[in-house]
Amino acid sequence: MLPINYESWHHMPDSNKNQALANIKERFALEVSDDYIKKALGKRWRDNKSTLKKQYFKKDISLEEKLRNVPPGMLRYQWEDAVRCWNSKKGEVLRISKLLYMVFTLYVIIILLCRTVSELEQAAGKNKNSRTRQGREVLLL
Repeated sequence: MLPINYESWHHMPDSNKNQALANIKERFALEVSDDYIKKALGKRWRDNKSTLKKQYFKKDISLEEKLRNVPPGMLRYQWEDAVRCWNSKKGEVLRISKLLYMVFTLYVIIILLCRTVSELEQAAGKNKNSRTRQGREVLLL
């Protein structure tokens, strides 16, 4: 299992990533690039870290209890490092920045959708008007 006591996948040492890649290639015959496998590993690592945080860290218990409540299969020092990071000011800043990023991304998507809908409505209106004009011209002839 890859350690969770790194702030991000990008901070994970390449030696860990390469070892995980070697383990996967040893067990499975995959016809995809190493970069693709590493990208998928990073996604799974983030998902696992998020799940552990939700199940074990976000409980309404004291910090000491969170530190003692080590998930099965997890090394104590890795869990303690992760809990201390999540509990720190830096962890709070990371949470807020991720939340702001998600809000900004959603805002951009909404703006783009509104523009697209507006453009479609305008295009439909122009087509409707042009047909009406063509129809009137035909009637006048």
